[in-house]
Amino acid sequence: MKTLWILLALLPFNALQYLNNINGFAHQSYFKQQAYSDSKKPEETAEANRLVNTESYDIHLMNWCIFKASEEVRNRHHAKQLQFSEALRNAAMIHSNEMVIHSFYNHINAKNSQLKTPEQRLHLFGISNVEMAENVHKFPFENNGVSYINLARAIVKDFYDSPNHRKNLLNKNFNSIGCAALWEFDKKESYYFLKVTQCFARL
Repeated sequence: MKTLWILLALLPFNALQYLNNINGFAHQSYFKQQAYSDSKKPEETAEANRLVNTESYDIHLMNWCIFKASEEVRNRHHAKQLQFSEALRNAAMIHSNEMVIHSFYNHINAKNSQLKTPEQRLHLFGISNVEMAENVHKFPFENNGVSYINLARAIVKDFYDSPNHRKNLLNKNFNSIGCAALWEFDKKESYYFLKVTQCFARL
């Protein structure tokens, strides 16, 4: 078994295939890409005010809402708006999924040497030798009738309330961002968590 694990680790990593195997990622959605180039606010978008349900989770809508909530915080602090980066979103998506399937919570992925560091994950999507940072969060979820945008705002508030995460969130050197959030059910705690990743870079 150990030999098989080593051989698998040596195979070229197919990032697109990996992403399409994440439940819901391959689904074509307005919020997968197009919404980022439109100027709609969450309040003007009926979907953002839908109630979150773990059984019918829209990952692209959640990712967009976290992007918009991050934008709101930067607006309040007069920081230049970040552009959506599909590459950063995809790198964030891979890390959130890895944290879920391997039940860890860290910037370092000890379970897959090809995905070990934030820099390696960005390199999969053609990004290297840039100023970058990563925020991660394990957000406990109570199914209490919260909307997508209000859940996103609560997640981003937690980032803002943490000095190191706030530094990344408001960093004026960054010009691009990608966000991703996926569910993990903790059997020990009998609780759902969102594993959230934000990737920032100066592209």
